[in-house]
Amino acid sequence: MSKKWMKSTLVLLFAMTLVIAGCGQKESPAAASKTAMQKMTEMKSYGFETTVKVNDLQLPPSLLQSDPSTGMVVQMLKNASLSVSGKMQNEPVQAEMDLDVKLEGDMAFSFKLPIMMNSEKMYMKVPSLPIPGFPADLAGKFIEMDMKELAKEAGQDILPTAKDIELMNKFYNDVYTSFVAKFDEKTFFSDVNVKDAKLPEDIKAKQVVKFSITNENVDQAANTLVKDALPALLDVVAKDEYKKLLGGELTAAQIEEAKKELKALTDGDLKKGLDEMKKVLKINDVSFTTAIDKDGYPVYTAFVINVDLTNEGETMKIGAQIDTKLKDINKKQEFKPAPTDTITMQELEAGNF
Repeated sequence: MSKKWMKSTLVLLFAMTLVIAGCGQKESPAAASKTAMQKMTEMKSYGFETTVKVNDLQLPPSLLQSDPSTGMVVQMLKNASLSVSGKMQNEPVQAEMDLDVKLEGDMAFSFKLPIMMNSEKMYMKVPSLPIPGFPADLAGKFIEMDMKELAKEAGQDILPTAKDIELMNKFYNDVYTSFVAKFDEKTFFSDVNVKDAKLPEDIKAKQVVKFSITNENVDQAANTLVKDALPALLDVVAKDEYKKLLGGELTAAQIEEAKKELKALTDGDLKKGLDEMKKVLKINDVSFTTAIDKDGYPVYTAFVINVDLTNEGETMKIGAQIDTKLKDINKKQEFKPAPTDTITMQELEAGNF
């Protein structure tokens, strides 16, 4: 990717950072969102379904001409979809999910990747992939991974427990209430009539809340992010109770230094950065919509991004949507028994399958 498009991509990532503020809403748009996030920390078990869909992907001619293989990748990704569905519970820790990938274009293909996990083992079923030289004997078998070994490789001393998951949920709630609450309700939040929200048929909501960033409010979003939201987020990260959860990688001195750097940014610095961003970025739709059920749980969310990035007269278009549905919240989940047709990572590396 050329330098000018790399710069544009970084601008896009900045815009996406702003939209993170929409995660999970509910009641008066902002106050309700806080309650919904708190309700999520009460979830002990649930089923889920997340779908990622690429609706539009158009790269500039110069980039396609400089690397012909890029065009093939674009065709595969256009209208591509990725979905993850499954169920999980906190105690004892257990989960199972299916990852489905569908790619379009001349080299279209799809595959499903089942994954199972408990407190001791993780199992991943090897799909049959249309790749030259892919060993047919491996397809359909489960790769067995030891959770203690995975934790060790990740730098963790012990495996996650139900209490660790509760702490993580508390951390997410603290992040939400400190970070997202800084964004002005009247400017960024709105109620959507349930009948007009175009929800999936199986979603029953009592309220739908939408968080949006537009070309009109992006200045305020950036100022809120730098002056209020990020400093509040750093205060949460600095709490002693979250040091183990975050791996202790950020020291108190590093956090204080980051806060000083944010505070040192002047209005002139922010305006200059925004002016540069607006030269290349057009926001068509960047939003996060949340449907809340009668019990206060955010049972459906939809994150939409549709932007144009323009540089030297050429435009790159990106459009995607991420939908997540939750069901059977706090109900007993039925899990499949651990598979018996397995191979270990050591056997896989040695080619003994």
